Amino acid sequence: MTLSSKQLEIKKEIINGMENPKISIVHLHGPLGGGKTEIIKSYLKEIRDKYENWAAFYIEGKRGLNDPYSTITLAEEVNNPYFEHNNIGFNFGFKIFVFINIGISNSFKKKEIFDSKINFFAKKIAHLAEENILIIADSYHFWDKSSQSFLEALRYSQKNLKNKKVKIVVVTDDEEKQSSYLNSKMMFTEGLNIYLELPKSDEIGDLLKKLGYKLSLSGHDLETIMSLSGANIDFIKIVVEGLYLNKSTNLSSDQANLDLKILLEYRLDLLGDKKLDYSDILKASSIITGDFGINEIGFLCKGKSNIDEILTNCCENLFLKKGKQYVFSNSFIQNFFYMKLHGTHSRFHLQYYNFLKENKPEDYLTRAVHLSLGDVEGIHVQEIVGLFILAYCRNIFVASQPGECDYIKKTLEKTIKNSDNYNMQVYLSTFNNMIEACQAYLEEDYSNAYEKLKVISDTGSLLLKSEVARMELLVSLMLDMNTERIKSHVYRLEFLLNELELNEKEEWAICSFALFSTYSNKLGHFDKTEQTALKLLAFISNNQNNKFFEYLGKTIQRKAFLYKSPAMSKVAMEDAVNYFEQSSDYLQYYFSLCNYAGILMVLGKFDMAIAHLDGCLSLINDHKYINYPSKEKVYNNLYLTEFLSQMRREDFEIKNPIVDETIAKLKTQISNKPSEKDAIIMLNLANIFLLKQDFKNCYKVVDDLKKNILIANEDAFYEYYIKNIYLVVEILNKNWETSKQYLVDLKQSVPEFHKKIKQQITNRIFALENLINKKLDLDPVALDQWIYEQSSPKEAACNFYCRLFLFSDLQFSSL
Repeated sequence: MTLSSKQLEIKKEIINGMENPKISIVHLHGPLGGGKTEIIKSYLKEIRDKYENWAAFYIEGKRGLNDPYSTITLAEEVNNPYFEHNNIGFNFGFKIFVFINIGISNSFKKKEIFDSKINFFAKKIAHLAEENILIIADSYHFWDKSSQSFLEALRYSQKNLKNKKVKIVVVTDDEEKQSSYLNSKMMFTEGLNIYLELPKSDEIGDLLKKLGYKLSLSGHDLETIMSLSGANIDFIKIVVEGLYLNKSTNLSSDQANLDLKILLEYRLDLLGDKKLDYSDILKASSIITGDFGINEIGFLCKGKSNIDEILTNCCENLFLKKGKQYVFSNSFIQNFFYMKLHGTHSRFHLQYYNFLKENKPEDYLTRAVHLSLGDVEGIHVQEIVGLFILAYCRNIFVASQPGECDYIKKTLEKTIKNSDNYNMQVYLSTFNNMIEACQAYLEEDYSNAYEKLKVISDTGSLLLKSEVARMELLVSLMLDMNTERIKSHVYRLEFLLNELELNEKEEWAICSFALFSTYSNKLGHFDKTEQTALKLLAFISNNQNNKFFEYLGKTIQRKAFLYKSPAMSKVAMEDAVNYFEQSSDYLQYYFSLCNYAGILMVLGKFDMAIAHLDGCLSLINDHKYINYPSKEKVYNNLYLTEFLSQMRREDFEIKNPIVDETIAKLKTQISNKPSEKDAIIMLNLANIFLLKQDFKNCYKVVDDLKKNILIANEDAFYEYYIKNIYLVVEILNKNWETSKQYLVDLKQSVPEFHKKIKQQITNRIFALENLINKKLDLDPVALDQWIYEQSSPKEAACNFYCRLFLFSDLQFSSL
């Protein structure tokens, strides 16, 4: 519609505010239904048509979106940059979804995660060609708190915004303005406040013309319209069409007890024999808070045909509005149809819960709400509590502030309080312990996190039990290198996995992912690693439209070395590097660069490996707001690559300064705490001492490794590398009989981790047997080269694995 004279005045005020260099925020507010959104859309269209050097972002808040950043990530213009919304096209120039993923890892503090998103988004804006950036925050009272905090923090990112001028228009309904759901008063106390009041009775006539109605109405008629509609534009249309355009309704403006409900009822009557189908679909739709699509309604109204046509016609009849999906024109109309369910509410809520479980399993909060509304007999309390706890645990890892999950906490506590289930106090204790465990995990206080998880009761739903088991495994992996404890948590999670696969897809995928990394990296179960990876990738392939599963798939590719040979994993890992680089997910890009560099080193591509490791260091330097973990892994790979690039040269001599330099550098990266990185660095250090024939220091490093690092560790990988060191000591000392005994022992100790390079390992064993039988007397470097040449090297990886001295790269496999 064209704007009324009053709306045009308001629009002019907004334009003046936006053009004023001293004003960065305009707050447009007023009663619901006053036409604020129409003004904003008209303003945006003018920006597109007439203004140069401006870029516009339009994001509308929706009821029912509580997950962190859901307002931004689920906005129509975010997911469909070229989506035509009221003839206004918005092209963001990049995918906003990807910046939400930055820093999401279970071992990083929330503030660092949040700051990284702000800085990333600000830098993206800084690279736009336009100087002026306009952000429209429509229905801001329905924005989730993280999105609100994000928008507010963006204003203070001037350093990254460079010379861009960011202008924000916040639109709220007065009925919602003071709601506790709002994050702060910043948006309402600063800048320019503009109030749009509802039309007065003497303005109704002008407004009707702007709405396209050509009617000759008396003053009494206008007063009737004003009285029935409350001057709400949506209701004005219903009143006018019901009383003055559709004569078949037999309604009169003088009829006693006339109200909007009667007008809506008669509006349904106009549909004739189609009324029942329309009413059934609208009633089913009324249980959904926010937007809905054909798939949801088709699931709720099985047996109904032409659902798309009916929903479209409902828009023409003013019951619904349509953007990318459908939504009720206003809450009054939605409540009107919800009340018509007459006691069947619970059945529809249960049906919708089943739809979500099958199609949106990761939406634990919405699932919990609908299951609780449908559980009139109280038989699903255990499952409801589990869903709320899962929703809280998922949200706490990505929320921008501690208060983000307050709604979940309060709702769960209310559910527990109102139930007479005898296990409720147990559930409350479980919830509190899970909260504290998650918070301790985020703060890298793994001992405290583990203690909180250990006291959680086994009473609970399948979903809750699996999440507790998954968290126990993740925390255990970070605590130390105790193999037996890790095995016990793996067995518990495995026990739940089959049932999870049938009932909870998202949780099954996440738990399988945790096991995938653990099997190979901690337990040396190559077959299980490969099977789990292939099963996960097949699952992801069948769920390609789910962004989380796509992200998970690329993370598996980043770890391809766990289940593929170096040569076979190279392509997948390179793809992961490119994916995370293009999405500007700096944390996963950092992991990918380090992992890929390790494989490049194994394949003898030393210059490329060093370039990728330098890329890791550049990320650390350029993005200090991200807490990059385990930098020692990067330095191990870098120092080892630099060392091997010299050692593999024909003119290399043991007196080369790189030897002592590498020893000194590796020592600086050892923390003397039980960890994979310390174990690998010490193995590399021991091998370099061995290369120098410095047996004293070699033995000291190995002893420290066994006593201080590999405490209660049974990983065959470390056993194999340590036994190889003992074998090489005997070979270098020409103790040939003892060497034969050590070699027999070494043959029996080959870890499953090396199953993917089985032929190379077999060839190396044969070469070692020949060396011992020939009793070769060569210097260490020459012996190392001889083993390589005698191992029938046919693949590039032989240059790494088929050597006398066995070194190891470090990979990000648990994260």
